Amino acid sequence: MTHEYDKSTKWLIQHHGDSVLRLLGIDDVVSCRALQPEQIALRRIPDGFLEVVRRGRAQPLYYLLEVASRPEDRVEGQLTDGAMASYLQHGVLPEAVCIVLHPHGRKWVPEAVDLVSPEGRTRCRMQWTVLELWSVSAEALLATGDVGILPWVPLADVGGAGAELIERCCRLIEEAAPDRERESLLIATALLAGLRYDKAEMFRFFGDRKMIIESPWLKEIFEEERQKARELGLQEGRQEGLQEGRQEGRQEGRQEGRQELVIRQLKRRFPDVSEETVAALRNVHDEARLDELFDLAADCPDLEAFERQLG
Repeated sequence: MTHEYDKSTKWLIQHHGDSVLRLLGIDDVVSCRALQPEQIALRRIPDGFLEVVRRGRAQPLYYLLEVASRPEDRVEGQLTDGAMASYLQHGVLPEAVCIVLHPHGRKWVPEAVDLVSPEGRTRCRMQWTVLELWSVSAEALLATGDVGILPWVPLADVGGAGAELIERCCRLIEEAAPDRERESLLIATALLAGLRYDKAEMFRFFGDRKMIIESPWLKEIFEEERQKARELGLQEGRQEGLQEGRQEGRQEGRQEGRQELVIRQLKRRFPDVSEETVAALRNVHDEARLDELFDLAADCPDLEAFERQLG
């Protein structure tokens, strides 16, 4: 499932790759270039792949970056695939890094994996760096003076000063970010902070909520999701209709498909949707009204606002 933070972290890697490397304590970057996904033959495109020239080195280094919202089992496979593909492409292993944004119980991302052939004749050990962002000092990140690092600060070790640090990040972005990037940096900060803090509360740190919701970048993200969901809903509706073989069946199929889209969109943003709200949505049969509710589920500031409109 696509999350908004995926787009924001990829944007940060592409536009502020040197700032991401600074999270790792690397501050001697002379140049940093994000390579296009098609330059790496992978089954899954990595979150970031950087060609970096560091001070005192004649040859560039390659950094493979994976960002995980929480410790996930998939990460080690993605890092292994990416490292091997990079070696085949460039003849050198990349510096593989996993940035974990938020803890999840006792789960953790391993720092190595041993690959063994079925008969044990071939062995390979893959190792990488795991950066748990909540273990990095937020004050140390702010002290770098790097505007590209500010969206990551709310997920760092903020002590008891979470709200104050978020306000400082917003203020610094407003003051120091280039005009063409100011809005995107604010949105990235809001989306990443939403992994740790209540999303509805986040809006008060970013000025007028309308600025975020009406951002062309965020609208593009929502529109991609809407289009995919609509196509899926239409397909499901047609399948239902064909199975029934009657006009009534096709109509019910379309309605159920749209209902599922609204529920799926709502749960994507607000996982604690109640069964009462789901039941109320299943009682809405007007297709135009369901389309309105789908857009509302994507744009509403909080679950309460959606439920008021639904009621």
